[in-house]
Amino acid sequence: MLIRKLLIALNLVLLLSVLFAPQVSFAACGGNSPTPTNATGLGSVPNPAPCINNLTDVIVLIRNFIFAIIGVVVAGVVIYAGFTYMTAQGEPDQIKKAQSILLYTVIGVGVIALSVVIVQIVASVLGVNVGNILSF
Repeated sequence: MLIRKLLIALNLVLLLSVLFAPQVSFAACGGNSPTPTNATGLGSVPNPAPCINNLTDVIVLIRNFIFAIIGVVVAGVVIYAGFTYMTAQGEPDQIKKAQSILLYTVIGVGVIALSVVIVQIVASVLGVNVGNILSF
């Protein structure tokens, strides 16, 4: 039953991330072309899509998307842990379950945060320039 709820929640998160995430556009970005005007004399709407010029830009875009999904999942798990704690009604097993969910969530967030630091340390030891991949 818990696995079914988790699968439903995961599918909901994936659906919402696909619906509300900005779409990647490989259209030309920037340029020296003059801004066209419409019938009202106002300028056109600028392209809100990110500028993708090389592989680093694609990696940064994917990394930001994954971190956004992770943030939504972490928020959902913290809410679930709080809900479990509030509905425990003094049952020690339910309280312990809620506390363990919250503890493992915090540990997971710590590992994710440290992953960026670990990549930076390994890259500097190996002398690899990772550029703006690790910057937010």
